[in-house]
Amino acid sequence: MKGDAAVKRRLKVGKKYERIVLEYLQEHGVACSSPEVTENFTERDVDILLDDGRVIEVKSRSKTCPFTCPEDFRFPTIFVDTQQGYLLKDVKPAFYVIISQVDGSMVWIDGKTHPEWAIEQVYDSQLGYKTWTYVADKGLLRHIDDLIAELTEDQE
Repeated sequence: MKGDAAVKRRLKVGKKYERIVLEYLQEHGVACSSPEVTENFTERDVDILLDDGRVIEVKSRSKTCPFTCPEDFRFPTIFVDTQQGYLLKDVKPAFYVIISQVDGSMVWIDGKTHPEWAIEQVYDSQLGYKTWTYVADKGLLRHIDDLIAELTEDQE
């Protein structure tokens, strides 16, 4: 295992992309916020909180996985969340937004599709160990504009 430094580095990168998604959603009329971050990242388990109480989890994809939309996502499946991370969440995410570290493009997957996800053991090269991970078919990915339309319609 590569240690706590790799975990903290990943969490800091994650926070950067959470902020980008949060600002994008707010600019497009979605009522949402981000809880305060403490130095102990493990105390915070919500990325973006919608005003109606639902949660959005943000996952960034590295520069080795560029995409601009669901159609050009180059893999047949997408890693959604670690099994442990998902099971530890008090409030399960209603939505997962996946953002490209290449250009900020975003897609999303509905948390209601969880029963359709598979569980696979995946090697995490950044952390240096294998972890059980929920994996979804690429066909479950949707355009970010669809999420914004759904969320702003729900607010009306």
